[in-house]
Amino acid sequence: MLAPALLYALAVIPLRPGGDWQWTPIEPALMLAAMLLVPRRADRGIRALVVLVFGLLLALTAADWGTGLAFGRPFDLTRDSQLPRFGWNVFANAIGTGPAVTVLIAVITAVLCLLVLLFYGLGAWTRASGRPRVQRIMIVVALLAATVAAALPR
Repeated sequence: MLAPALLYALAVIPLRPGGDWQWTPIEPALMLAAMLLVPRRADRGIRALVVLVFGLLLALTAADWGTGLAFGRPFDLTRDSQLPRFGWNVFANAIGTGPAVTVLIAVITAVLCLLVLLFYGLGAWTRASGRPRVQRIMIVVALLAATVAAALPR
């Protein structure tokens, strides 16, 4: 259950500060459904691709949040490419280079641990579905139906 929890945790976060929380995103359900149908030979490569996309989405969401909170606008890669260097200078001068490096290493380690957990969680998700193909398709349909049902207005 680790993989669904991690995928849904990222999917419900608003893309910008003050944005609406999405309580029933369909993308994680589609991703998990696709992972159930992936052949065993392609399992590792697909999981690595999913983790890479998840990490990229996490980085872009963090960048969007940072520029949204600091400047009140969305992140623009061409316009904001110098901001990490400026932010590092401000951070290192505010608390000192040693503590700043320690905090940066801790944040990078936490994100990498999250991505490794997702990789192994998706592996457990696909291995736990060692059922016949008909049962896998039924699980996929049930997962998608539950997500759509939760998204319907009440």
